[in-house]
Amino acid sequence: MNELGQRTNDYVAGIYTFGSILGTEELIFIPLYNAFNPSEPASPARLTLAAGATAIALAVGSGGTCNGS
Repeated sequence: MNELGQRTNDYVAGIYTFGSILGTEELIFIPLYNAFNPSEPASPARLTLAAGATAIALAVGSGGTCNGS
């Protein structure tokens, strides 16, 4: 499951990916590009996942950023 969004304090939007890796549920965010050096790949971030999560949803705030849940 993938969602496009922008985390608070990030320079660019990215993709939130929720799924299972080796039987463990994971939530990973990766920016669309490296804001500091666009010729280099962006670094992914593993995010804390709520216990028992089965899906993700994003809510966009007034500043254009979102909080995944």
